[in-house]
Amino acid sequence: MKRPFLAAARQFLIWRYGTSVEWRCTYREIAQATRIAETSVKAICLKHGYRTERGQYYGRLDIMAVDSFISLNSPNHRNRY
Repeated sequence: MKRPFLAAARQFLIWRYGTSVEWRCTYREIAQATRIAETSVKAICLKHGYRTERGQYYGRLDIMAVDSFISLNSPNHRNRY
């Protein structure tokens, strides 16, 4: 059975994460945050022209960056999942 919206959903997850950190991330960080394989993340970013910081890895992500739809509006709160 085909999944017609799987590619679009993965693209959206990558776009949402990249936009939330202003594309200051690597393919590995996106893969960790979205749980999509790093090779797939790289292919999707290259296909759609998403520019990331290549070759830099800042370690494990402890706090997931989120978009404005689910983030808290208070500067005193951090989004933790």
